[in-house]
Amino acid sequence: MTEFLSGLAARLAALTDDEAAVSRHCFRALLAGRPARLSALAEATGRDAAGVARAVAALSGRGHLGIDEASATVTVARGLSASPTPHRLRLDARTLHACCAVDAVGIPAALGADAVVESRCEPCGAALTITMRAGAVVAAPPSIVIWAADLDPARSLREHT
Repeated sequence: MTEFLSGLAARLAALTDDEAAVSRHCFRALLAGRPARLSALAEATGRDAAGVARAVAALSGRGHLGIDEASATVTVARGLSASPTPHRLRLDARTLHACCAVDAVGIPAALGADAVVESRCEPCGAALTITMRAGAVVAAPPSIVIWAADLDPARSLREHT
């Protein structure tokens, strides 16, 4: 677990200031239940438009952001997805979607939030529910295991997850 957290910290530390600001803003927008508009990112982050464009391209290229070209919005950021997925989390009476089970549990853990996580067992499809209070798991099936791959921070999340 320590190696995983160290890898995550290294991945976040490798972001440029513009990438961190864009990623943070997009995550907060999705957390509030709305995709972030590409045209508003420079103003919303207080960053230079060219720097924001480079940040969006870099983050998207590494799979850290998902872009819907038709609506010109960011629909995936830091593990949250505006599109329905099999990995749901209920936070503050809102149902949100996560990119994977690790994100569905990790987001409320990182936020120190109360949440109910609903996912499915990948091999058998069985429904799984995890209850969290203040970011900690308080109820889960006794045999549940969540696998987290050790990611190389330099490679694309989109290609390797």
